[in-house]
Amino acid sequence: MKRLLIVLLIALISVGCSNKNSQQSSQATPESSQTSEKNLTIEDVEGYWECKSDEEGILLKLGWKNDIDLYYSDGSKEKNSYNIIDSDSNSIEIEMRDEDKTTNIIIKSDDNGETITLKRNKKEHYFIRIPKDKFYVKLIEDYGGE
Repeated sequence: MKRLLIVLLIALISVGCSNKNSQQSSQATPESSQTSEKNLTIEDVEGYWECKSDEEGILLKLGWKNDIDLYYSDGSKEKNSYNIIDSDSNSIEIEMRDEDKTTNIIIKSDDNGETITLKRNKKEHYFIRIPKDKFYVKLIEDYGGE
């Protein structure tokens, strides 16, 4: 009789533990699906772009060392550095600094950085990616730059 009670007790404990494990795994599933949503990173958008908005000719270089260079159609260049503030699955918010001021900018991309929209001072600029080996060639041809 004691053996039967022990076997019954062991069976109840093992069934209780397996139910608890299955409940924990079903609760963990939503959390893992939320964390699987990928944030857009600077690595996704680093590179060279040509502006395709109303201001034709602006070139953008988002570099590897927290630098952003904007080349304008008049041949001038704006050199800035940045810090990442926040990111989600299709945008990165950065704080852009030059010598005088700090500006918040939002970089959006629906295609992992092949095209980006840069929103700055309530103005949006739409850029398409330029191959790295064509960027400086394009600068020299279009603007007589370096």
